[in-house]
Amino acid sequence: MDNSTVQNSTEPTQRRSKRRPIIAFSLATLAVIGIGAAATSASWTDTVLFSASASAATFDIKGSLTNNGTDWIDSNNAGAIALAVPSSTFTNLTPGTTKTVSLYVKHTGSSDMPIVASVAAATGNTFTGLSTTLSGAPATLTAGSVATIVLTVSAPTTWDQSNAGKSGGYVVTVAGQLGN
Repeated sequence: MDNSTVQNSTEPTQRRSKRRPIIAFSLATLAVIGIGAAATSASWTDTVLFSASASAATFDIKGSLTNNGTDWIDSNNAGAIALAVPSSTFTNLTPGTTKTVSLYVKHTGSSDMPIVASVAAATGNTFTGLSTTLSGAPATLTAGSVATIVLTVSAPTTWDQSNAGKSGGYVVTVAGQLGN
């Protein structure tokens, strides 16, 4: 048997056994350094905390036929409208007549509110050809403010005589909405 062959087969085993302690020591050193780094980074932290309270906005629109500051009414039931313009306001309409009434809207809530004002003929209205308009309604009603909205009813100069003796009514709606 050749001695050189036997010597070569033991050499890799000897090299491996010499490398094992070196690898184990290196891994142990890395573990100690990693733990040390983690401990060091934990001592270099800082925190800042905040607290905040929140509350929802309120909004509530009320109406009045006078702007005296005391007669504000929640009139939001279409079946029983609580604010009625006196019938004498729009009596004796004739061709070419224009009559107006001021309506007051107050926002008693805490947040500004977009509003839309509209007028429509009431059920049972027998008039034809009258013109109704609203003016003065702001696009946004600010919290605590009062808006004056003017309802104008006009009969054209060519208003048909078939309207003589007829009656009718109109409903003014002022609606506000916050959010979607």
